[in-house]
Amino acid sequence: MLTKKYTKVPFNYEYFKSNPNTELETRDGEAVGFIGESVLYNKSNYKLVFDSEVGIINTTIDGKYIEGEEHMKDILMLIKVKETVDYANIYSHGCGAIYDDLYDAIEMAERNAISVAKIITVNGKMTGFETVHIY
Repeated sequence: MLTKKYTKVPFNYEYFKSNPNTELETRDGEAVGFIGESVLYNKSNYKLVFDSEVGIINTTIDGKYIEGEEHMKDILMLIKVKETVDYANIYSHGCGAIYDDLYDAIEMAERNAISVAKIITVNGKMTGFETVHIY
């Protein structure tokens, strides 16, 4: 069973502009809010401004507190983990069609089906594969 609701990824300004409701935090877990691009630091590499419980944080366009280094005040995005569970009939020659529901997979099995596999995918990557029904 999946327990993580979010995965932390490095700050990506282009993604954030398209998804402004994305939650943000520092590498050390402090919640932050995006204020905007800094007018004061236009000639500097530290163009973004974030608000935190302890004050203002200025970062590079990629959320780095110190350019070229990892730092506890780097900005990370919290992306919701998307988990899907699918089912497929397994045959001696390979895998059959993919179904959302175990009972649909069983019902649609051909005569030479060996078993049904449960396939778990998190954010587009297969993370689990197990036999859940044997014919």
